[in-house]
Amino acid sequence: QALEAAEDCLSRLDEFVAPRPNFALIGAMTAVNRVLMLKGVAGLRDLPLLNRIAGLRGITNIRAIDFPKSDERRLADACAPPNVTFVTPNHPEFFTDWMIDKEISTRACPKAAFWATNTVVNGLGKLVQKFWLANNLIAQIPGNSEPARAHSVNWALQGHGVLLHPEGGVGWHGDYVAPLMPGAAEMAMEALELARKAGDRRRILIAPVVWKLVFQKDVEKELLC
Repeated sequence: QALEAAEDCLSRLDEFVAPRPNFALIGAMTAVNRVLMLKGVAGLRDLPLLNRIAGLRGITNIRAIDFPKSDERRLADACAPPNVTFVTPNHPEFFTDWMIDKEISTRACPKAAFWATNTVVNGLGKLVQKFWLANNLIAQIPGNSEPARAHSVNWALQGHGVLLHPEGGVGWHGDYVAPLMPGAAEMAMEALELARKAGDRRRILIAPVVWKLVFQKDVEKELLC
């Protein structure tokens, strides 16, 4: 039985399953993300001892996102139908990237689909896979990216937007902008070709998003502990 379970897990890992977005769930996860993952619980997150509990403090401890309204509107306009848009965040690291992208997408492109590594989407069991697919995550299958690319282009052509996490390729850099991931441009060109063949003259856009993490106070003491 253990061998069968392991074989089932491995076969699921490399099998592309199209997302089945549940927008009620996605909306509910926005609140969970803001409290549990980002900001923490106001009034408790700074109390001694309680501020050591990740869920009260906010697991990533992102207190504020300085996202100017003008930039927010520009991204929302780019992601709005009838545009066909691929959003490309400049990620310096893992985990926090998804939490910040979740907040950004909620504000600017709430129906966007998200690329993520197959080990996250498919590799943690059927129930977790169902959860991530309901959150509109697209599994990146190493060596077999065509189904994910085709789904992404189709979803973008519906006017919803696709956000590309560079899983496996983050550079752990906070002070410079990394090169654009080539897959975004390739998928945008595919979308352009399909649209023009169908007589569709809509704009095909690549929307770079650059963010930087900064401390709001001197943390030298904490870093040296």
